[in-house]
Amino acid sequence: MIKNFFKNHPIHKKIVPFLDVFFLCKPLNFFSYWPIICIGMYLPLFLSNNSPLFITDFNYQFFCLFISLSLILCCYNVKKQLLDLNSSKRNVINLVKNKYSEDFIYNMVKYLLFISIIFIFFVSWANLIVGVLLIILNLSDLENKISKKHFYPFIYEFTIVLLFFISGLIYISFKNNFIYNVQVIIYLIPYLCFYLSIYLISDIMNNSTDKNSSILKDKGIFISNILMSIGLLLAVKLNDPLSSICIVVSFPFFLYALLRNLKKDIQRAFIYPIFIVNFFIITVFPYLAIPSLVLFYLSKYYNWHRFNYHYPTFLVEND
Repeated sequence: MIKNFFKNHPIHKKIVPFLDVFFLCKPLNFFSYWPIICIGMYLPLFLSNNSPLFITDFNYQFFCLFISLSLILCCYNVKKQLLDLNSSKRNVINLVKNKYSEDFIYNMVKYLLFISIIFIFFVSWANLIVGVLLIILNLSDLENKISKKHFYPFIYEFTIVLLFFISGLIYISFKNNFIYNVQVIIYLIPYLCFYLSIYLISDIMNNSTDKNSSILKDKGIFISNILMSIGLLLAVKLNDPLSSICIVVSFPFFLYALLRNLKKDIQRAFIYPIFIVNFFIITVFPYLAIPSLVLFYLSKYYNWHRFNYHYPTFLVEND
């Protein structure tokens, strides 16, 4: 009865338009970036021989850090959509533009960035510096100044990922008086290989209509498998259980995409590793399960009633 109400009752068609502005922020990207913050918090604990697992410590600084970085990511996603000339039938920004002007949207971004600064101010002065750097990146016009041939998309995304990782690292290091050393960089490499592999698969999916997409797809899948192999060898050598299990469980999807090379295999090589890294991160920081589950089912609810679209889902259609 409850499932039928949430799925079929007509009242939901009237509710979901109020969520347009929220989903303009592409909150599903949180599933990619929240684990990065957590990895930054995990590594210092692991290197301190604490064997971190099911850490239930929760305080206002932890809350403020995640809220602040999530707001900054929201602003980045909104701005990216405003600059993206490619539209689709299920593009939320088209719906929002019909109700609000671009000036309204840009002002919303500025207010969210201001609120993010307030939140991160209560974490630490070092986190505040990283937050300001993220905001400067967000407000810059690099999108218009740097050509794609200069690898702008990769450099920009990589910088944001690195700053999110550093934010988590700084937070936990200030709290536990962790002393930085080269070990952190070495232990980070498997995670970078993992995320770079996912980025390559994502890039293949986003450029599937390109005239050279077949060549780019083959190269991207091959390089992603090489990166996963390097990440796996390093993770096992370093004896890091989190990076090892994430890569071992995810690697078969990349191999299958390389061997069979169908669209649904590429989709699986993107969807399942994102789920896998979230699942295993939650075993370290279980409180992350609460916003993750809420966001997952809220997104399903919104997409179903707004676009008649079953997403997100772990099912991959046969094609």
